[in-house]
Amino acid sequence: MTGVEILIIGGGIAGASTAWHLATRGHQVTLLERGEIASEASGVNAGSITSLGWGHDPDLQSYLTAGSAEIFKHDPAGIEVNRAHAAEVLPFLRRVPVARTWAGLMPFSLDGKPIIGRLPGHASAWIVSGLASSGFGRGPMAGKLLAEYIHTGHRPHMLADADPARFASVR
Repeated sequence: MTGVEILIIGGGIAGASTAWHLATRGHQVTLLERGEIASEASGVNAGSITSLGWGHDPDLQSYLTAGSAEIFKHDPAGIEVNRAHAAEVLPFLRRVPVARTWAGLMPFSLDGKPIIGRLPGHASAWIVSGLASSGFGRGPMAGKLLAEYIHTGHRPHMLADADPARFASVR
């Protein structure tokens, strides 16, 4: 691939929002997604297993989360347990067939805050992540703010706490 002005990797709600906002400002944007747009976490975010940090030395919660994701990923009985719980609240779900299942980790940062901005040491690399269980609700605005930052070169003031540079010394 050559001649790409802006390449966005990840077609979830935040990536798609960033791409759209940049395109509406006249940028040539290429959006790469391994599957269908918003078909992974953004498309199935109703159920989740979460973690409060990952990092280089996973804590117990992270270790348990990763293991649980692997267990549920391959355990149809676990999926049926979750489905039964959902059907207690929404009884019509007992008659609806399961068409697809998905399991994965929630993208929490080490401090629990989103990570939105320029990656330290990389003039052309940007990130929007760490929205965790709020990605679908917060992703569109996170994408818009990142697009504004990329387009103008000036970080919106409300992104100060989301600066990826806060992790530059974390090892």
